[in-house]
Amino acid sequence: MAAINDTINPGDVISSALMRKIIDLINAHDAALSGGGGGGGITVPNLFGRPLSEARISLQLQQLSLGTVVDTGGVIINPSASASASLMVLNQVPVAGSQTVAGGAVNLVVAGSSGGTAPPPPANPVVTLLVPTSVRAGGSLEIRGSGFAGASSTVTMGGINAVVLGTSNATRLFVTVPSGIPGAPSLPGGAPATDIVVRVVNPGGQAATMAVTVLPPLTNPLAISSITPNPVSVGQAVTVAGTGFSATPGQQSVSFGGVPATPSAATSTQLTVTVPTGIPGLVAPGDSTTVNVTVTRSTDNVTSGALPLSVDL
Repeated sequence: MAAINDTINPGDVISSALMRKIIDLINAHDAALSGGGGGGGITVPNLFGRPLSEARISLQLQQLSLGTVVDTGGVIINPSASASASLMVLNQVPVAGSQTVAGGAVNLVVAGSSGGTAPPPPANPVVTLLVPTSVRAGGSLEIRGSGFAGASSTVTMGGINAVVLGTSNATRLFVTVPSGIPGAPSLPGGAPATDIVVRVVNPGGQAATMAVTVLPPLTNPLAISSITPNPVSVGQAVTVAGTGFSATPGQQSVSFGGVPATPSAATSTQLTVTVPTGIPGLVAPGDSTTVNVTVTRSTDNVTSGALPLSVDL
């Protein structure tokens, strides 16, 4: 039987004669599928509930071919894998009882998964430690554990979303403590709120929790608003802008990914400090990494929230 694309070419004018030819070809194709016109249509067998290995044999006996096999999550299955043989057929296309031509493909949906190409589901997050265990709004909180989705994880504190920094990874999440946490003190001198639930949720929906204490705000809050320049090289001076700094340089320390440095100059809103050596991830010429920068005030041991800084060696 001739195919339609044997007689029609791109750009042809659809005349009445050509339309008639299209209709004739479609009718001839339908007749073949239904068993008329000498085409010998083949009935698709019912494969529901049968193991994939049996379904393959049944299709071969019916002179049909096995098409694409996927699991219920849409993962492509390798039907030749030994572990795929026992997977149960849940659906098929074309449906059982329909007519198709010899050699026609039947696509299957099976239960379970074997030989798929999709990545494994994300691990369930586990929270093992909060650092520190007492925090203030605007400050930093480090969540340690496993199975995190890095910056793609969602962190809430008392139901309020916390900003997750891009330096987070599978074992550590760095967040800024939000304001407005229900039950947390809103004025200096208020009573600390204990057992504020910190909740980590991965994109897949898994969750893990642990409690933290939220302290009242300070009369002289400490915060970083910007770091310039960014990116920067080791040994280069940066300007850290913010609030709550001491005008005495030695009364605060600036941490670069955990490596402390003392400012060379300071005002209440600006610190000048040289990026130190020994930053993790910078061991060979050309290395670069992103670190969290925080300021700790030595007069009351208060630490600011963190800002990321790109550093080159």
